[in-house]
Amino acid sequence: MECIDGGAKEIDYRFKAMPTHPTLRHFKKGISLVMQWTGTEYKNMEKVFLGVLTGASDPAVLRVVRAVLDFIYFAHFEAHSDNSLSRLNDAWTDFHANKHVFVDCGVREHFNIPKFHSTCHYESSIRRLGSADGYNTEGSEHLHIDYAKQAYASSNKRHYVQQMTTWLTRQEAVQRFSAYLHVDEEEDMDSGDVDNTDWHLDPQPTAAAYSVAKEPGLPNTPVHSLQDNFGCIDFVRALEHFLRHSSGTQALPPAAQNITSTTRFNVYKRMTVHLPSLRQVSSVPTKDTIRAMPKQATSGLRKAVPAHFDTVLAWEQSGDDRQHPLDGLCVARVRAIFRVPDSYGACTEHPLAYVEWFTPFRTPVSDIGMYKLSPVTGVGQEDGPFVDLGKCFG
Repeated sequence: MECIDGGAKEIDYRFKAMPTHPTLRHFKKGISLVMQWTGTEYKNMEKVFLGVLTGASDPAVLRVVRAVLDFIYFAHFEAHSDNSLSRLNDAWTDFHANKHVFVDCGVREHFNIPKFHSTCHYESSIRRLGSADGYNTEGSEHLHIDYAKQAYASSNKRHYVQQMTTWLTRQEAVQRFSAYLHVDEEEDMDSGDVDNTDWHLDPQPTAAAYSVAKEPGLPNTPVHSLQDNFGCIDFVRALEHFLRHSSGTQALPPAAQNITSTTRFNVYKRMTVHLPSLRQVSSVPTKDTIRAMPKQATSGLRKAVPAHFDTVLAWEQSGDDRQHPLDGLCVARVRAIFRVPDSYGACTEHPLAYVEWFTPFRTPVSDIGMYKLSPVTGVGQEDGPFVDLGKCFG
């Protein structure tokens, strides 16, 4: 904490101020009070740690933290390429280039740490033995029990090294003979009749999709509530613009010609995005919950619930000419998810999302590799503040 302006108190404050998300743990009391960390807590802390430090520490500290986090995430890849292994090495090179900041701050006197040395062998080990997914310290700890603790317990505690060696040699001989005895059994099992049952693997999704509840969680929500409670300030004018643009005509359907503050819409509290698996990260598809709910006051035994308006990556433009993964994408905050009544014309069969757009991705901040964005004032996209979920995930 010596490298952070404000120390532990500032770090705790920043963790408390982080917005909540269904897939993230919110450290509502900070992290200084955590006495015993688990692997899950470490992973949740890592996801926001760089953002927590930004603006409160020396740029060299940010570069070190970014390098370590990049190394950790690349090392967890389930599949590697020459590019990912090169970036793994680049991350560790950046760490060594900036680690002096901790010596300058008096946090450490040196970095002669055995575990740090072992990381320089990750690339060669991955190339030779495969990815390191699933590897952890439990493997080496288990070997310590088998080859050290049990062997020592079998000795008379005097001149134990020779006795441990003899014990291990005998254990290996027993294992080899046991394996030899079971060879015939394994062959008999392999030569047995094969069941003719057809095995079918569940197909994995190859494209993003979305789902919403069968029934809207907030039916018959009036426009004035969307404006006042959800923050959809320009809802009426923007919806009229969207309907005209979707139909290709300036004339609105009769039912949509008189949208007032009392007009009601069926509103959803959340939607779920189903993303295909990323081979490098996990073979399991990802589900991301996007919430758009206003705050709820205390009612009886029910406690007050703060508002949740999550941010998303949405397509500003589509096409196959994108050269960068972020090309055509913009950040937006979802304010409401609702359905347009059928009487408004066949503009879309999918729900719409009212969003607040953020400025486009430009040049990332060099020290952290992240983009600095701010909300856009005014309408910047072709369809204004509305996003057709069918175009994004259909």
